[in-house]
Amino acid sequence: AGGNPVTNAPAAGGVFPVYNFTHGFGSSPQNSLFIIKALAAAGFVVPAPHFNHNFNDVNNGNTSKDVSQVLTNTLALNASGPLAGHINTSIGV
Repeated sequence: AGGNPVTNAPAAGGVFPVYNFTHGFGSSPQNSLFIIKALAAAGFVVPAPHFNHNFNDVNNGNTSKDVSQVLTNTLALNASGPLAGHINTSIGV
């Protein structure tokens, strides 16, 4: 806990809730890595997609659809792969 992220590290034992991090307009996940890292260190699975800065996507619902798809894709990781069985789907979804 408290270290730097490691690519392809094995999942820790247990199940973990999902916190879908969504950056603000005009920002990016890179601007909030300190928050994302803290959430991951606290035991959350933290998808943090980058959204373009387009008011049309916000107004026509594309951003909401993108968030929904990110959550769908994240939850699918619970079925197979390194996170299989490690995503807590009973809370926070």
